[in-house]
Amino acid sequence: MNGVMKPELERYTAGKGAKIEIVDSEGQQAKLNDQVDVLITKKVSVLAINLVDPASAQAIINKAKAAGIPLILFNKEPTEAGATASYDKVWYVGTNSAEPGIIQGQMMVNDWKANPTWDKDGDGVVKHVLLKGEPGHPDAEARTKESVKAFVDAGINALKTAGVKLPLYGVDALDLAINAAMGKNVNEGTAWTLSTDGSKAVRVPYLPVTPKNYQEFRK
Repeated sequence: MNGVMKPELERYTAGKGAKIEIVDSEGQQAKLNDQVDVLITKKVSVLAINLVDPASAQAIINKAKAAGIPLILFNKEPTEAGATASYDKVWYVGTNSAEPGIIQGQMMVNDWKANPTWDKDGDGVVKHVLLKGEPGHPDAEARTKESVKAFVDAGINALKTAGVKLPLYGVDALDLAINAAMGKNVNEGTAWTLSTDGSKAVRVPYLPVTPKNYQEFRK
């Protein structure tokens, strides 16, 4: 991430009149906790955190709350009940975890029905590989469940299901973080709205990208 996205993130935040410091926990929640402590001692204006373990959000939230620093969590939604409700300056930016699975499943169902030659042995059974993603990641689990369900709902027999997550690259969480650091409403000046279910979350929608429409997404 540091080598690919860091320059772009620095350019983007500089354009917003902000300065960003990026650290890498290397997949270790304990290391992330220590890095948060260091950032707090530096008196940063806001913390934007991609949790390693979604079940360890409360410890990070408690640190931010004790320091009075706004906190934006992104990519991995806290799984601890009431975590985001425990601090009035914490928000989550992510997706509807089930949505990409529904989209992927429907894309596969549509293509399977439109291409009968894909059924090489003519037995009506879809045989393919599932690329699940990070074990235990809430999005990966929900995506897998919903993509499988799409075949079941369509009455298609599948020995195994396949799904490939197309990463959604963006600066959505940064916009909220910059607003929080400046004491503004976190979604001010953005196209995003906070959910009304009490989760204090911004749900960024997924979009299906196929060989037919990929040109629409090219810059």
